[in-house]
Amino acid sequence: MRSSSLTIIALLAILTPLGAHALAQDAAPPSPPSAEEVALRREIASLRDRLARAEERIRQLEAERDALRAQLTEARKGAQAASGGGSQAPSEELAPVPDDPFASPASMLQELRKRYEIEFAGLPHDTDPAIEAYKRDVQAWCRNVSRELRGRGQWVVQVLKLEEIPHDRRSFEALLRVIDPSSGLPIGQPFLATIDASDARQIERLKDRFHYWKASVMVAATPRYNEQRVDEGVFEHPPFVGRYCDFGIELDFKRFVGVPDDKIGKGSPPAPARRR
Repeated sequence: MRSSSLTIIALLAILTPLGAHALAQDAAPPSPPSAEEVALRREIASLRDRLARAEERIRQLEAERDALRAQLTEARKGAQAASGGGSQAPSEELAPVPDDPFASPASMLQELRKRYEIEFAGLPHDTDPAIEAYKRDVQAWCRNVSRELRGRGQWVVQVLKLEEIPHDRRSFEALLRVIDPSSGLPIGQPFLATIDASDARQIERLKDRFHYWKASVMVAATPRYNEQRVDEGVFEHPPFVGRYCDFGIELDFKRFVGVPDDKIGKGSPPAPARRR
């Protein structure tokens, strides 16, 4: 019996330091990450940022593609009508563009072209120093106009197409067209805009009831300096403001309210919006 007690005491004497050592190890703070781990984390963060930028660029290119397709379709219709293309429909009638720059994208483009012409008419452009000075002036003009030309509009629009934006549950991409409510005729060409998902779902839900919508929108001019742009080009996309200057506009839609067909002039209702 005495031998067993001595054995137990001996084992406790051995295990006690080991247990204390284990507890000390558990309580010790984690070691800082190695240089390799830090580098790996930075690389992962960089890759995620590059992926996000690439996805945004893809969305921009897709939007430009759709706008070009819409313009090409209109150009083909006009060419067919001009050449007496059989039973093809004549070119579309448009409403006059309002003078208010915040009345439509076409109005903003018209305003920017007027301001550009006033600012740069007669400016020399025949020597290398004059060209460089002209470019600097266009860049400064773009910045100034972007700060100054901002306002609010109330637009009546057709919603021609709705598409979900990948990886973005809060927004939809919409192909819109501003309508002159007095005549029912479109003002300018269709354009792409981002709208809230809640508005898009309402439009989709009520598409058989309303073909027109009144939208509150914040409008800001964003003309862009483009050193390569010296004329309209073949497709006129983006629209040409003046030498070295492309058209740009920012639109922030706040609310869409359905407008009954009988409140719109003589224009016929468009096809219902469809979500792809």
